[in-house]
Amino acid sequence: MLEELAPRKVPGRPRKRTKAHHSESGAPITFSVAKLVPKFLKHPGTPLKWNLLKPFVPNQSKGLEENVPGQVKSYALDGKVYVWRCEFEHGATEYLEVEELAHCIEKAALANYTIIPST
Repeated sequence: MLEELAPRKVPGRPRKRTKAHHSESGAPITFSVAKLVPKFLKHPGTPLKWNLLKPFVPNQSKGLEENVPGQVKSYALDGKVYVWRCEFEHGATEYLEVEELAHCIEKAALANYTIIPST
């Protein structure tokens, strides 16, 4: 008798399948500059303790660009512009505006670098 009964379907409407996201820059869509800039301007505390990569040119190298890892430590309002204080592994501290910060975070995402450290 059990062989004659059809299996019961799951109740409710089937879930819609999500389509693949496409990004021209190749960066994960979460960390693209277009997404990060409005997010940081609306909530400037969001990138605190996030990791980033910034290109530096050392004095001894002949145009060789070095990607140095760093971390966002704090932010401040300079007039009407937010700036974030970032400390890098080689000891340098720089203040980055929103566009430059977003580009550094996107660069880290493209390099498959861990952006948001686990707590």
